[in-house]
Amino acid sequence: IDYKSANIHKMLAKKPFDYDKIKGKLFIRNRKNGDKIRLCSRSFTSSVKKLFYENVPLENRDKTVILCDDDGIVWIEGFGCAERVKIDDNTKNILICKIS
Repeated sequence: IDYKSANIHKMLAKKPFDYDKIKGKLFIRNRKNGDKIRLCSRSFTSSVKKLFYENVPLENRDKTVILCDDDGIVWIEGFGCAERVKIDDNTKNILICKIS
């Protein structure tokens, strides 16, 4: 798949990731102390605590969905996917996360 020119709806294309890079099973959980993520297109790793403090109201922090695999966080609702699961030229299967 040529992900740069794929005909994917603009809203959906904001949070896709490479399904084949998932390690083990996917599961959903809340934030935990010490959580870290290197978000796609960022050159640094951030603590989830800092991301939430700067961007998520206090009353929503424990409601924000975090999708993980056996290696850690792969996606955070409202922030996107981890660098390690981003789509690239070798991507064959895309998973798009949407919370309704």
